[in-house]
Amino acid sequence: MFMFIMVALLWLMSSILFFRNPQNEKIRWASIIGFFGGFGGIGALLGKGVNRPEWILHLDGIFTSIGHYFTPYGMLIFGLVYSDVIRNTRKRNILKLLCLIPIFIMYPIFQVYPEFKVDFRILALWVVPYVVTANILLIYSAWREDRPTIKRRKILTCIFVIPMFTFVLVTNIILEALGIVGVWHYNPWIIVSQFLVFVYFGARYGILGV
Repeated sequence: MFMFIMVALLWLMSSILFFRNPQNEKIRWASIIGFFGGFGGIGALLGKGVNRPEWILHLDGIFTSIGHYFTPYGMLIFGLVYSDVIRNTRKRNILKLLCLIPIFIMYPIFQVYPEFKVDFRILALWVVPYVVTANILLIYSAWREDRPTIKRRKILTCIFVIPMFTFVLVTNIILEALGIVGVWHYNPWIIVSQFLVFVYFGARYGILGV
């Protein structure tokens, strides 16, 4: 039930962000993160084990791999776009493609069907730098901003986004790589908390264009 609530809230936040301003690249990438993360939650809802219908096994592998591989990619690209550290569109697009390389490497190496299996120690080698870099870029963007109103909004974005990025990184990747499994089951609690923060800041101050 809590996992279903997490997926619903993630996709609700993502939908609000996307339809609020679909032309804004920063907002689009913020919403993409939620959609990717929600796919991982759907994979968890589909259960475990190979004694399931064939179509469920395929969907589980696809959704779970999207959650593990593309969510940190989305976090990094969001940090890159939000911070405007690379203003040249062509260079930014090239970097987006280059950052997909670890994902293209992971799919042939690790099993997706009939059940998603990955070595979290190898996954952590690129996911940890991706998420940490995204957090640093967000902090840097707020720190260098001189306009008081926009600076406040960027600080609020950091308060909203960075704890969620970090918590998911620790529970989904780092602890799993260290052999401490199953802590990700607590992720719905942080998502519910962040949704309440999203609603409060969105209504009172405005956050991520909402």
